[in-house]
Amino acid sequence: MSAYENTRFSARVAVVRRQNLRLGLLQRAASVLAAWRKRARIRAELARLDAATLGDIALDRTIVDLEMRRPFWQKPLAEWRYQARGRRLDPLD
Repeated sequence: MSAYENTRFSARVAVVRRQNLRLGLLQRAASVLAAWRKRARIRAELARLDAATLGDIALDRTIVDLEMRRPFWQKPLAEWRYQARGRRLDPLD
């Protein structure tokens, strides 16, 4: 390969790498937006549940209220997941 062809090849590789980087960034952004939408939807569904249904899934209103105050970009509180898991494991609770 001549020096000219090598330069053209290197330039083409650089363009493809930039395109792949842009595509990767767009895919990550789309993934983050989808996660935010899912969190907002789940929090809205939790807010609509009554006390009896929350009891059935081993949650109480205080944990749900804490979760509802969180912005959509923040991950869910770990407390409600651990609380629910602990209650399901102990049927006498």
